[in-house]
Amino acid sequence: MNILTKKYVLITALLTLLPCLAFAQDSDNDGMPDDWELLNGLDTSIDDSLGDKDNDGLLNISEFHIGTKANQTDTDNDTLSDFLEVHTTYIDTEQKVNTLSTGSQCCSSVTCADNSYLVVWQDSLFDGHYDAVVAQRYDVYNNPIGSNFQVNTYTFMHQMLPVTASNGTDFLVVWESYLQDGDEMGIYGQMIGNSGNKIGTEFQVNMYTTSDQWLPAVASNGSTFLVTWQSDDQDGSGKGIYARLYDSTGSPLDAEFLVNVSTTGYQGVPAVASNGEGYLISWEGDDNDLYARLLDNDADPASAPFKVNVYTSGFQQDVSVGSDGQNYFIAWESQEQDGSYYGIFGIIYDNSGTPLSSEFQINTYTTGQQMAPSIASNGRYYLVTWYSEEQDGHMEGVFARFYDAIGTPIGDEFQVNDFTLMPQAIPSVAADTNSFMISWSSYYQDGSLVSVYTKHIKKSDPTNPDSDDDGLSDGDEVTASTDLFNPDTDNDGMPDGWEFFYLLNPLVDDSDNDADYDGLSNLDELNYNTNPNNPDSDGDGMNDGDEVYVGMEPDNADSLFSIILIGVVDTPDGIKLQWHGSVSNPSIVYTIHWGDSSGNGEIELDSGDIDYDNGVYTWIDRGDNTSLPPRPFPTDSRLYSVVVE
Repeated sequence: MNILTKKYVLITALLTLLPCLAFAQDSDNDGMPDDWELLNGLDTSIDDSLGDKDNDGLLNISEFHIGTKANQTDTDNDTLSDFLEVHTTYIDTEQKVNTLSTGSQCCSSVTCADNSYLVVWQDSLFDGHYDAVVAQRYDVYNNPIGSNFQVNTYTFMHQMLPVTASNGTDFLVVWESYLQDGDEMGIYGQMIGNSGNKIGTEFQVNMYTTSDQWLPAVASNGSTFLVTWQSDDQDGSGKGIYARLYDSTGSPLDAEFLVNVSTTGYQGVPAVASNGEGYLISWEGDDNDLYARLLDNDADPASAPFKVNVYTSGFQQDVSVGSDGQNYFIAWESQEQDGSYYGIFGIIYDNSGTPLSSEFQINTYTTGQQMAPSIASNGRYYLVTWYSEEQDGHMEGVFARFYDAIGTPIGDEFQVNDFTLMPQAIPSVAADTNSFMISWSSYYQDGSLVSVYTKHIKKSDPTNPDSDDDGLSDGDEVTASTDLFNPDTDNDGMPDGWEFFYLLNPLVDDSDNDADYDGLSNLDELNYNTNPNNPDSDGDGMNDGDEVYVGMEPDNADSLFSIILIGVVDTPDGIKLQWHGSVSNPSIVYTIHWGDSSGNGEIELDSGDIDYDNGVYTWIDRGDNTSLPPRPFPTDSRLYSVVVE
């Protein structure tokens, strides 16, 4: 190869790489790519990440991660400022999940798939055999779908501590079962379809069965599931972390494998999440610190285990992991780091295991202890939830706080539970596009020892002017007091935007009303694409309701009922009438009426011999004198009418 060819190859390679380099280039190392800064009127030569170009109250770096524009206060032009949308949280009332109100229902886990949530929990009396794994589905508007149903098939002894994850379509529920694998606790799973149906049969996860395999966790990258758990005495020294990969049907893709490298003493209580490109498993180590390891999508190691926490005094425990589809948010309990017993701390790591933030405190209330964090992300925000001692005035309560992609808090922590008289503890959180669902255990609220409750937490999308796609902008929804996240606030079958446009009431069920008295209800008008305030939507002179009755199109003037008169003079058949009727409703009854040319003396003729063929009706006036009163043989002038009964 000569020098010229080498230069040509080199230049070609550089030109191929330049678009990628330009896209990722960050000349001032401020965390915002140059192209984004230029599009938003920022300076690529200085660190202006902590500035606020449009003075909307959001830092430039936050606007970059949230997806809003740094030089426009209302990115989606919905009349709600970016700051208002980012910092406004909509909180529903809490809702009881379990229908059984005796015994104990606790230890819930929640996940989301394809616009529905699945809540699972441990129920002490559901199947009459100690503890069972029970589930309930919800839509994204917090409406229950179906009823409580049992997940586990094997019912002897205890099935406990269920966890669940979704691949975006279906769910995998995993739990620990006592004595089912022949020796102490074992890990079992069941695939659940998005309609609540079981996919396949219940299956054993752990291959090693000596002693306990327990405390499972599960996550999905969108196509596979990774189940991880704590196994006693399997790695040769105390407790170790094991995992196993499954496909979307619940079939294992490989054998179980050891996650931790150091096997001395205790490695336990794992947590797992996926960013779509792989998995991250975190756990408690023997030295009271937390560790994590990255795996690729085939569950092969993508990093060595690394220490998560920076502060190392006391215990770091009860770790939780979430992902926004790129990076990982790890949160845990830290002993005495916040000046009181236990507090919640967190850190953000990228896909290579490099920290993107320093370790930060999540709870602001520090009296007593804050415990059991859980994390979820909708791709724009993280929501961290935990329970806090005495903060709500009555024992433990559930609290939460929003964060952006790099660990910057969005607003203050807020209380989740409404009922405060007794303890509310052990929360779990999952995310849909605009909503989050938190589930938790509530003591003595429904009269039983423990029950499961949920609450929806929502934020509008500052990059989408119509968060629920109902035809009404978020700003107009605020003005109209409708639900930004439910396209049909009053659940009457008519979208808020449609009702608002036609001056109906989107806050009241007026679906059965008939605003224009045309014989069609408001809901019918929606379904027939007609105007509920105009009795003749297509202006063809016939009411919408009448058109629907005879099978015409009330929104199409060209579908008007028509009669074609065909005179037959050279045969004895008589006068033939044909008309176009309804193809969709051929059972409609027509009658023929006759009178003179002025319509005088109209009588109904015998119409029993009307022929029908694919929407065309035919009747022939043969001049027979069977009508009462008698009708003379056709003359040169008479008037016919076809009437729909």
